[in-house]
Amino acid sequence: MQARTDAAAGRISYNDAEGYIKQLQEEIADIYAHPNAIDKEWQGHTYLRWSSFCNTTPMEHILAADIPIYIAVASRDRNTSALSADYIYLESLKQGRKNISYHVLPYDHMFNEFAGENPKPIANHTFDVITDALKWLK
Repeated sequence: MQARTDAAAGRISYNDAEGYIKQLQEEIADIYAHPNAIDKEWQGHTYLRWSSFCNTTPMEHILAADIPIYIAVASRDRNTSALSADYIYLESLKQGRKNISYHVLPYDHMFNEFAGENPKPIANHTFDVITDALKWLK
C-alpha cells in the first residue's frame, strides 16, 4: 500500500512501485512456501514468525469480540496500519458494532510528531497515547 501511495504522491515512479511490490510478493511467496522455516529469515526475523501473523487477521478477532475495544493508530505510519485499521472500523460500522473506540493520531509508527514534511520528529507522544488509553480503561 505504501509503494502505491508513494507513486500516487509522485515520490517514486509507478514502475518503481510495481517493481518493489513484485519483489515483496516474491519474498512473501517464499515465506508461504516455507512457513515453518527457522533457518530462513526475512527482514531479520524467521519465516515462522512472519507466517504465523497470517493464520488469522486482526479484523476477525476484533469483529468477533463482545468487549469494548480501543484502537489508536498513527496516520503517518509508513507501515500503513491506519489504512487497515480504517477498514476494520468501517467494517465494524457496517456490521452495526458499537464496541470500538477509534482514534487516529497524526504521528508515525512510534508516535513521533513532525512539522510539515520535515523528516525529523519534533516530539514523541508515546506517553500521551498510553495515558489516553489508560484513561479510556477507567
